[in-house]
Amino acid sequence: MSIYKYSGVLMYQKEDQTIVAISDEDEDNIPANQTQASQPDVVPTMPQAPSFGLTHLDAMEQHLNERIDNGMQAMQNRMQPMDERIIVELHRQKVETQGCIGQLSFAFNTIQTFFQPPHSN
Repeated sequence: MSIYKYSGVLMYQKEDQTIVAISDEDEDNIPANQTQASQPDVVPTMPQAPSFGLTHLDAMEQHLNERIDNGMQAMQNRMQPMDERIIVELHRQKVETQGCIGQLSFAFNTIQTFFQPPHSN
């Protein structure tokens, strides 16, 4: 909260947007021009030409594209070692699985030779 004097009228500000006039008199007796004077006149000033043109937009687009490309390259650089580790792990699991399949095949062939069904005549 801040208290200040503006155009001969004591004012206090509760929040950023709320401004209230203070007076020794009753609140109903405050003239309207004093309460309106507490807010500065805002005259909208629109520039006749935009503050930036197509060249500015092109530069912004190029900068954004460069940032995206750099981010994608950094992500790709981080992913490459992970890709290599995944390929190595998949190869190791493939070799291990082929070994297990070979062992199972040998066991089935060995069992099959012991249990030959009798020949029927």
